[in-house]
Amino acid sequence: MTNLYFDLDRRAKVPLHKQLIIHLKNHVLSGDIKKGEKIPSSRALAIDLKVSRIVTLAAYEQLIAEGYLISKSGSGTFISNNIPDTIAKSQKTYSGPKWLKPETPPEISANRKRQKCLYDFSIGHPALSILPKNSWKRCWRKALNHPLNIGKPAPHGELLLREEIAKYLDRSRNIKCQADQIIITSGAAESLRLISIATEEFSPVTYYENPGFQIGAHWLSQGNHAIKLLDIDENGLVTAGLPEMTDRPSMLFLTPSHQFPLGFRLSLKRRNEILNWARKNDALILEDDYDSEFHYETMALPTLKSQDETGQVLYLSSFSKSISPDVKIGYLVAPANLCEVLKHIIAREHAEPPYSIAKCPGLFYRGWFT
Repeated sequence: MTNLYFDLDRRAKVPLHKQLIIHLKNHVLSGDIKKGEKIPSSRALAIDLKVSRIVTLAAYEQLIAEGYLISKSGSGTFISNNIPDTIAKSQKTYSGPKWLKPETPPEISANRKRQKCLYDFSIGHPALSILPKNSWKRCWRKALNHPLNIGKPAPHGELLLREEIAKYLDRSRNIKCQADQIIITSGAAESLRLISIATEEFSPVTYYENPGFQIGAHWLSQGNHAIKLLDIDENGLVTAGLPEMTDRPSMLFLTPSHQFPLGFRLSLKRRNEILNWARKNDALILEDDYDSEFHYETMALPTLKSQDETGQVLYLSSFSKSISPDVKIGYLVAPANLCEVLKHIIAREHAEPPYSIAKCPGLFYRGWFT
């Protein structure tokens, strides 16, 4: 049943029942109330609006007479499925200014109608059939039943989730960090957008994999970064492309665990070369630990972050592979001098993740994720 909340002006010359009629008609016209939907009884609406029931009865009777509402004995009052022609004619869809219409509308492949198939080889989608759905549902119920924090949220995200991520990184990626160093985002693209804003005043040169994660390159290029592309071979990023010495602030973005989109791993030798280069040039490494959770024929190589002794590595990852890309939660582990800047940007933009969304993966990690 649709709840109705209207602001009736008791000081206006227009009678209250006529104001109510206007409000109801406008909601039907705008589509806020759909055809066939049940609405509150005249008695219940009178209580909600704090008016006499005579007001709501008069409005309902008029709208029934005009064909907007239907009263069903024993069931209640509903929006009519057959709205009068005068209303139907006014329900036009306006396309807006002509100049807004592109000559060739973009085709968004993710929204195209797909045929049913025996096996789904869609890129970037995990096997949701093996996700422990009952555990996931229990986590949702716990998150929704948890007392709401109505105060100002922490800009770097829900504490429970950050604590569980810190434990997970310690046991699975040998990354030692505190929950306060972890910042929750909506994914890798959002992480790079925040990093771009936080570093734009330094006008850094950012070295980037080619081919690479194009959305990330887009966000970094928006932040006054000079993007320079580096080649990829079967051993990952070709370190010979890095300048021996740099004369301006430098950053390097790479996906060492599973190079996107080619799939190569960065060799151990090159990992050491990159760390040495960063220390020598006081550069910042952006390590996107994309698709590092699963290994079949080889052991996982150590992350750059786990080998970082000078705070040169900013580590980012997400739950897109381990749970689902639809969760839309990522995280980054930032050096201390950048962490506070990122928190300030998130607080300024009110970009904190929704409370229940961030709480649920935290519960999932605590009880069922290994």
